[in-house]
Amino acid sequence: MLQQVASELEQRITLQATQQPLASRDQLLMLTAVNVLAEMKQQQATLANLLKAIQTSTQG
Repeated sequence: MLQQVASELEQRITLQATQQPLASRDQLLMLTAVNVLAEMKQQQATLANLLKAIQTSTQG
């Protein structure tokens, strides 16, 4: 899991560095980390809703 996130961060940094060569690696790393955290938060909300739906369907 962590290796996958690290790999994704590196890929995003590389892509953004080619698109915005003036941005520093640290700035790109922070931006990417924030984006990954936002995606993880969204996935957590989606999974929580799915779990709630499963629990509701098994109780009825």
